[in-house]
Amino acid sequence: MKLIDFTLFVPETTKVTIEGDVDQALQLKTESEVKVWMDQNGTWINQGDILIAVQADKTILEELILRKEIPWLLIRIKGTNLILQHAEPTDWLPLSEPMEIGVDDKIANQLFESSEIQRADVPLAVEWCKQHFLIDGEPVRVAANRNSESNPDSWQLIGQGWRADLQRQARGGLTVNRVVPSPGKPDGWSLIEGDIRFVNESSVTLLLSEDNRHSCVK
Repeated sequence: MKLIDFTLFVPETTKVTIEGDVDQALQLKTESEVKVWMDQNGTWINQGDILIAVQADKTILEELILRKEIPWLLIRIKGTNLILQHAEPTDWLPLSEPMEIGVDDKIANQLFESSEIQRADVPLAVEWCKQHFLIDGEPVRVAANRNSESNPDSWQLIGQGWRADLQRQARGGLTVNRVVPSPGKPDGWSLIEGDIRFVNESSVTLLLSEDNRHSCVK
């Protein structure tokens, strides 16, 4: 999923004014992710090899920029202004080890019956999950919230129009238990980032480590 397709951005936009080379700023790709930060020399926008100095209302941006997990999207360039949008997770969970999420025949059948994939095929279901839940970037990210307050291992991924309930198997691995159309935006959500993969359930080899389990429970 491209960041522009992520559904949890706040509705408000943020405007910053280009201080540096306007021609260089025009090389920025709109509807794409940018990095935003402040230092003793000012406020900066970065995308790939392009680094632009900008003016911004620090009273609005400073607290957000200090949260390095916040994703920023460059919506458009209007004159000498860059129009940004951001998402605000209530929690940030960086993973210390790879996390694999198994997809099995049950999910393939469910997606086929919902006309989301052409046939009940696990590899197709794996690709569908990647496209709908993994947010492009480095590192990969997913949005999630707890599906049950009474069970710290019960999580639900929030994707592009869909949600996926996760279930921990007795052996310790995670699998998708079901996928459902998203009912709307949650009140709060966590941004989990790291080496996250959807895999054919039969090939799951790397399980969520004890360290990652503790980080998800916090």
